Amino acid sequence: MLKLLIGDQPKLRERSKEVGEITPEILRLAKEMFDITKKENGIGLSAIQVGEAIRLFVMELKPSRKSKLPKIPRTIVINPKILEKSGETKVGEEGCLCFPNIFGDVKRAERIRLEYLDETGKKRTQTFTGFKARVVQHELDHLNGVLFIDKAKDLWTYAEPEEK
Repeated sequence: MLKLLIGDQPKLRERSKEVGEITPEILRLAKEMFDITKKENGIGLSAIQVGEAIRLFVMELKPSRKSKLPKIPRTIVINPKILEKSGETKVGEEGCLCFPNIFGDVKRAERIRLEYLDETGKKRTQTFTGFKARVVQHELDHLNGVLFIDKAKDLWTYAEPEEK
């Protein structure tokens, strides 16, 4: 069973290595990562966040009807490379499953073009904009050993509501 790394651990600072071959173990890892993401109410998760230093992340978002966030289909991203970034940037609030209840404002490119392998090994090129581009850049930073707390302008916490 995979375990989510919590806090600023040395493992999270490692640069992940490329995936050589997409094996059943890699696909099983991705499935378990989706399970953790769902359990923790996350949107994306990089393999390094569960102690596996490989260039793999997953993302998925099924927003509620009240949410203004866009739907992100269940996506497995292997060996991603940003081909192009827009010059236009935007500051937005981010959090991270490795830092529960800690948030910060991070400046990110508004549009990126990404090349990656999907779970079948097919090379894909996709453009992400707005919130989706933010999620991809956040997860890609993890693969490079960079944490959102390194880029955040300010950090703050949201306290858990007290039970009555």
